[in-house]
Amino acid sequence: MKFYIFTENKFLVFLHGFPDSAASWRYYMDALSRDGYYCLAPNQRGYSKSSKPNGVKNYDLDILVSDIVSFLDKKVGPNTKGTDRHIVTKLINAINVN
Repeated sequence: MKFYIFTENKFLVFLHGFPDSAASWRYYMDALSRDGYYCLAPNQRGYSKSSKPNGVKNYDLDILVSDIVSFLDKKVGPNTKGTDRHIVTKLINAINVN
């Protein structure tokens, strides 16, 4: 995982899809960090060197979303006031979670 910390109020988390890994975002993260964004890209469940639990049920959408929420809570803190948080993903893998 690559971390850039330049500011506390502009936060981006990059989520890769199949068959990529967090490394697929490195050029975007490099450019955006120079513009003052705090960028994080985790390897998601089942990819690269992340955990790979057995069974399809371990990859349900609610579990994958929970992984990201937990990750954000640990890295940035829950409900951080004054922080703009944005998720960046590839359009083909995008899911509306409103």
